[in-house]
Amino acid sequence: MPTPKLTEFLLTASKRSLQDFMVARLNHVNMLTKQLRCIEEQIIEERADAQLAGMLIEDERLGGIRNPLQEVLDFAGGGSVESAPKFSAVKRRDRDAAAD
Repeated sequence: MPTPKLTEFLLTASKRSLQDFMVARLNHVNMLTKQLRCIEEQIIEERADAQLAGMLIEDERLGGIRNPLQEVLDFAGGGSVESAPKFSAVKRRDRDAAAD
């Protein structure tokens, strides 16, 4: 909602001033929209990272035998985990398998 000062300016401004005002405001909206999109992308990435961490924690809690990250990649239809995962559920599984 415009302030009384802004309303007075808009009502008394010349056509050129109104055009300049409009362009400035639209440019500012465009910049804010770009910033918002960046923030939205960061939120999505952070949530995905947190969910992956939670999945690894849950797999370890359940004593999982398969690399959960590989399960995600398999479900998504591509890729593989090249290096051995470095979390304790896999280490515990490998240690237990070697003991048998």
